[in-house]
Amino acid sequence: PEAEPVVEEVTPEVIPEAEPVVEEVTPEVIPEAEPVAEEVIPEVIPEAEPVAEEVIPEVIPEAEPVAEEVTPEVIPEAEPVVEEVIPEVIPADDAEDDIPLFCENCGSKLEEDAIFCTECGYRVR
Repeated sequence: PEAEPVVEEVTPEVIPEAEPVVEEVTPEVIPEAEPVAEEVIPEVIPEAEPVAEEVIPEVIPEAEPVAEEVTPEVIPEAEPVVEEVIPEVIPADDAEDDIPLFCENCGSKLEEDAIFCTECGYRVR
């Protein structure tokens, strides 16, 4: 046979409600500090006396003249410059136009239609 379950009657325990704890806090009163007035004493700097410096002029002894032996430079005589004169050659067919083939000034060959010499700039027409 089966045993019957045992049912026990449990009575809940009643816990009284706790009262809230209120702690009374007294604020600490800090007295206000009085301003401290510092006495500022200005620094007195005595005025400096002017310093008179004695200026001693520097004496530079005069230099003795130095006698240098001067050797005259011998320049060899230049050879005479011989300019080659190139005669103006006028071809027979251009003779009537009177157009030069060479510059009268420097003797350079001229272009057919030249007005100025391309070497020296002399006006040829």
